[in-house]
Amino acid sequence: MDTTNGPLNIDSLLADIRKEAQALRVNRKEEFRPSDISAPVSLPEAKISNAFRFESKRSYQLNELLRYEDIEFVTFAYRGILQRDPDETGLDNYVSLLRRGGSKTQVLVDLVMSDEGRERGVQVRGLGWRSLLFRLQRKLFPKFSIAQRLTSIVDYCLGPWNGAGREAIYQVETHQQQYLQRLVSELNTELSAVKQQLGAVSVLSGELQSVKAAQLEENNQIEERRQQLEQKLATMRMQMSYQQRNQELFQQELLAAGADKVGSTNEASGNAELVNRNLAGDSVHTQGSLAVTEQVIEQHRDDKLDAYYIAFEDACRGSREEIKDNFRVYLPLLNEVLDSVGADTPILDVGCGRGEWLELIKEQGWQGEGIDLNKVMVQQCSAQQLKVEEADVVIYLRSVADSSLAMISGFHIIEHLPFSELYSLFEEAARVLKPGGAILFETPNPENVLVGSHTFYHDPTHRNPITPSGIEFLADYAGFCQAEIMRLHPYPEEAKVPGNDPLTERVNGHLCGPQDFAIIARKPLLES
Repeated sequence: MDTTNGPLNIDSLLADIRKEAQALRVNRKEEFRPSDISAPVSLPEAKISNAFRFESKRSYQLNELLRYEDIEFVTFAYRGILQRDPDETGLDNYVSLLRRGGSKTQVLVDLVMSDEGRERGVQVRGLGWRSLLFRLQRKLFPKFSIAQRLTSIVDYCLGPWNGAGREAIYQVETHQQQYLQRLVSELNTELSAVKQQLGAVSVLSGELQSVKAAQLEENNQIEERRQQLEQKLATMRMQMSYQQRNQELFQQELLAAGADKVGSTNEASGNAELVNRNLAGDSVHTQGSLAVTEQVIEQHRDDKLDAYYIAFEDACRGSREEIKDNFRVYLPLLNEVLDSVGADTPILDVGCGRGEWLELIKEQGWQGEGIDLNKVMVQQCSAQQLKVEEADVVIYLRSVADSSLAMISGFHIIEHLPFSELYSLFEEAARVLKPGGAILFETPNPENVLVGSHTFYHDPTHRNPITPSGIEFLADYAGFCQAEIMRLHPYPEEAKVPGNDPLTERVNGHLCGPQDFAIIARKPLLES
């Protein structure tokens, strides 16, 4: 998007941005076309069989019940004779009886002859004489299992003649086999239906996950592009506003310079000397007008440099949130200083830039103010309701009252100053800080060879790297005490040379060590 030829047009800019966003959406739709999962899916109906249950009747053959064992026998005996599931006590007692060798016939007799059994009136054919035998045993020989043994002997002896019983058993077994076969068939059908359902659900789940992943990726790209376009739009709006303002100032100054021009009048007398003097005056004023015009042009050239420098910081320093996160390491120090000098004492940030440190101070509820020579940055800070002025640091400090500030901070500013201004900055800081107040200046660390020889010179406005020992000596010479050097922001571990030997560690220290350092020093307290 070219903004160098002619004034910027907001409507045209917005139209271009909408076209880019629409093109992004169209491309994403062509890249991924998910399956239509809104249409109904036909799945086989899964049915739960009710075939697997004990058949409740009003009459049973004895062998229909005796064919079951253990817990199953007791459960089905209750369901058949008493028409209900066994209670916990009854189930435990009868299962324990069977596991001690007790007779299943005895269990059936107990249930049939119980009050509840008589009330239900369910008949068990083949239990008649056995029921009588067990009842006699209980009355005559309660401590012996004579009835059980006699029942077993009689059943054994009558086995060859008990054709009806064998036929009944055969019929029961045949019925149960048919029942089990039918049950297995139904279960297989249900299992097949469930498998089909699971397969269909798995396919739908896979498609849904693909849709979600594609949608998430698309949303992320749209959001990223939106942020880029918003940032681009904000920058262009700011540049346009700034250019318009500069054009207005330029026109006003040109008009003012032209108004100062003194015209000469040629008298009717034709006095040549007067004409010559007037012409000479015209020449002088014309030269003055040209000088004013050159000054205005030079001012606008500085404005362009301001716009360039803020674009450079946006590209190289990182986002506002990243810078604020880096500054949080200094909050405990500032809190300690304010406890010493008073929480309502102002903090001055020189070369405040985009205002990240002032914004952090404001969030803590403290009083912060800033100065900067960059007009564009001052405008940005003012737009965020931050207290910032356009001023030179040393000139501004000379207007500040003695012992009136809690802290003077500056992040990546002292490397921009000639030494004479740096010296004056420390000298004025020692005057305007309250006793117990502090200076805090962060700057690139030339102890890191890559910083001192390479990255320091990314910024064309940097003058010379400043060493920790050099700035610490200047602070001590200016009257500060308790000087401390904080080394910050080393290269990540993956950038280091592998190894733990002394030589490797020394190489890593010089090449991958802290990229910045900060000096913190206090103004001495007054002696009581």
